[in-house]
Amino acid sequence: MAELPSYDELPVKEGAPPQSAWGLWGDDDELGCLNLLTPERVAAAAGLVRKGAVFPLNLRIDRPDPPLYGRGRVRHTITGEGSDGRDDHLDSFWPQASSQWDGLRHIRHPEYGFYNGVRDDEIVAGDGGKLGIEQMARRGIAGRGVLLDVARHFAAQGRRLDYLAPELITADDLEACARAQGVEVRTGDVLL
Repeated sequence: MAELPSYDELPVKEGAPPQSAWGLWGDDDELGCLNLLTPERVAAAAGLVRKGAVFPLNLRIDRPDPPLYGRGRVRHTITGEGSDGRDDHLDSFWPQASSQWDGLRHIRHPEYGFYNGVRDDEIVAGDGGKLGIEQMARRGIAGRGVLLDVARHFAAQGRRLDYLAPELITADDLEACARAQGVEVRTGDVLL
């Protein structure tokens, strides 16, 4: 697929929510828009590297403290003292308590089910399950990253971004931020 269809051009598909992208990459797709990270786009992004600097996009596994959403704190134990090796054990590990990426099974449409029509009984742990975040991890995510500093953009407008309160950041906000930064967001970009 060369380009995404516009919202109004999305095909109507029986058994899918109106104007959804279900089926755009095939009925068995489990990656959604990650399909836009084509080898050509990844290679083009690699050509933009100047410094080779890397940085994590996640918090440490024990941050924030206290954990989000009333989850318990992770307990990290190292065993094997006095032996040739050590084992790490993580107990009370809640993936939603810190940084996270959600797989396409995180939220279901109330009428049509999960992405691409995946049924509740197909959402299981392990290799037989569909739409889990492991699908994205197996594929890997690499592409051109675009950082939009929305907090700085809002501050320049006299608008405060409260990280602890629900805040609607609209497509218009993102487009205005990109214009203010002189950045073009392209198809297949990883927007941060």
